[in-house]
Amino acid sequence: MIREEQPQIIHIFSNGGSLCWANALGYERRKRGGNGSPGTAILFPSVTHVIADSCPGLAHLSDYPQIVNFLFAVTRNGLMPGKGGQLLVALLLPFITVVYVISYFLQLNFLSSINMWDQMWTKWINGALQLGGGQDRHGVGEVSGGREEERQKGCPHLLLYSDDDAVVSSWRIRQFGKRLRAKGVEVTEHCFASPSRHVRHFLDHKDEYFPVVENFLQLNAP
Repeated sequence: MIREEQPQIIHIFSNGGSLCWANALGYERRKRGGNGSPGTAILFPSVTHVIADSCPGLAHLSDYPQIVNFLFAVTRNGLMPGKGGQLLVALLLPFITVVYVISYFLQLNFLSSINMWDQMWTKWINGALQLGGGQDRHGVGEVSGGREEERQKGCPHLLLYSDDDAVVSSWRIRQFGKRLRAKGVEVTEHCFASPSRHVRHFLDHKDEYFPVVENFLQLNAP
């Protein structure tokens, strides 16, 4: 639960966390009458920073090799060795192939609106523009008065990723950062050097992870 009486930092991991956060933003926008383009309602006034670790991804055919590599890594790394791992790959590979091909084509035409990953990005980006913590940080006090562009900058985002993530493509995360910046949201990115696994950047680079987050919070203090 997000309590509005004290500052809150949202720290999201992987696409599971991304979907939860995007849906929370979408729900708040609907509840406050923001079904169309970003409106004037302030969402979660206490949220001052958003940190996204290994996310958000976007289903696309170009990510297919990474998913295949991840499946085979399950057997190579001993997480599910032997026949069990081979059976997992045999069952999941055809299913994932179909899902990614369908997803790819859905993003090329008007049916893309039903793609949950595309919806996740849209909900997140539109909701980010209305986060109250960032608006306060930019000195916004009035809803009107010719300050619409300044008022809709949202709170700062930190995107944490690596180029050897076998689940979420770093290129996709960079694209998400570009879309946020295009809307006026302040975005900081940090790419961890290899090896740095999916949602394990903290474990693989513990001495680096804390300073990166701390520096982001200090530089973007409300």
